Amino acid sequence: VKPTDLPPLNRQNALEGVRVIDFTWIVAGPQCTRILGDFGAEVIKIESESNMDYTRGISPVMGTDSPNKSGLFNTLNRNKRSLTLNVMHPRGME
Repeated sequence: VKPTDLPPLNRQNALEGVRVIDFTWIVAGPQCTRILGDFGAEVIKIESESNMDYTRGISPVMGTDSPNKSGLFNTLNRNKRSLTLNVMHPRGME
């Protein structure tokens, strides 16, 4: 079999229809869930307002403390939806 005889793989949508709830942080977990998103899964990242992902604080510019300017955080969390959730509040537990 020659490579030209094989049908093309549609890897981008291999996980279409799969929903992943992502409570991970730092690098390893977000990297894994990013890959799932790259393959078409719907990934929803959940963070606590009091304990946000550590990589948000790794700013590309010294002295900048915006949580949305970290290239590392943005790279690890592409193809994801995200929200903050207080799991100690009754509505957050729902």
